[in-house]
Amino acid sequence: MMLKRQLARCFLALLAGCVITCPALAQTKTERIHALMAHYHALGRLHGAVLVAQDGKVVYEGGFGQADATWGIANAADVRYHVASVTKVLTAVLVLQQVERGTLRLDAPVAGYLPDFPVPIDARITVDHLLSNRSGLVDYVNDLDGDEYMARYEHRRVPAETLVAEMLQRPLEFAPGERFDYSNTGYVLLEVLLESVTGRPYCDLLREEVFAPAGMAASGCVSYEPVVARMATAYKRENGQLAHAPFFHALHADGVAYSTVRDLFRFDEALRAGRLLSPAMQAVMATPRIGDDRIGNFFGPGLEHFYGYGLEIHQRPGASPADRVTVVGHSGYYLGWSARLWRVPEDGIAIIVLNNQTLPTFYIELFDILYERPYRLPTEDELDAREGKKKEE
Repeated sequence: MMLKRQLARCFLALLAGCVITCPALAQTKTERIHALMAHYHALGRLHGAVLVAQDGKVVYEGGFGQADATWGIANAADVRYHVASVTKVLTAVLVLQQVERGTLRLDAPVAGYLPDFPVPIDARITVDHLLSNRSGLVDYVNDLDGDEYMARYEHRRVPAETLVAEMLQRPLEFAPGERFDYSNTGYVLLEVLLESVTGRPYCDLLREEVFAPAGMAASGCVSYEPVVARMATAYKRENGQLAHAPFFHALHADGVAYSTVRDLFRFDEALRAGRLLSPAMQAVMATPRIGDDRIGNFFGPGLEHFYGYGLEIHQRPGASPADRVTVVGHSGYYLGWSARLWRVPEDGIAIIVLNNQTLPTFYIELFDILYERPYRLPTEDELDAREGKKKEE
């Protein structure tokens, strides 16, 4: 009789959207994560691959939806996805490697490294400003209206130098260092800078200085002509149906990389092992440079959100201030793609989600599962509110 009552209580709690632990329906951590991810997929918030690690060990990996709907190929942990702005983390690592080698200085004006650039670069803009999105440069992605963006970059190969020169001809939005404003242009300028001081193409640097030492054999730079095995197709939704997303050639150090969830876990491991950057330089990378709610407030109200060097820095709330966890990483969105890399290095936590749809979702319950805290499955309305969507009146 007692077992029946326990089963009934658990069943009612699950119907209410609660995930609990009880003797009759005990779940492993892996099973709880899978149930949460399946819930997100059922609500249309997940269409890709997931990997979750704790203490440096994979506790969950899985795929949801289709990598190629034409052939019915499922998403999986070994499928390649465009990681969009998660590329900025990789670019920041490349820049900081050059800082460690003495080739670049964080406080140095960028113009000093590029004396022959075709358009003058404001002498106040430093490497630090570019890495932390405080340069004031017009963002070629978000500051142009849709028609101008499409006219400039749809199906066109636009060299990094050309793209930056076009944006430099526009007035700065604010004095360098004054405030935060996300700028993809700043990261394209970092590509020009890296190529200038090293004499090597950006994608070669990425392959030789990050992918190879991290063992990321399934990662590379997006180029639409070559055939890449196990590369997912990008989709959007129209009237509830999958449709092909458009593609663009204006891809640079702000968002050109593709990878798998397994390879990004290898990247996390290489960072923790000090194979890419020294621990001291990683601390510099993760030091908050400026706070701004526009970095993202999806972890809850009343918490500060910062940007370091190629890193979003958030606090994940806990039951008490002592339970709060600092999360570093980056999100990425592009036409038909979305990506999320979250890390808690001191706990060996890596949460990697790659979608072949543009799904701006924040899977924050994963932290509650990993830290053995109570949580419940979010409703669709709660997810809309978390993602900043307003209900139609």
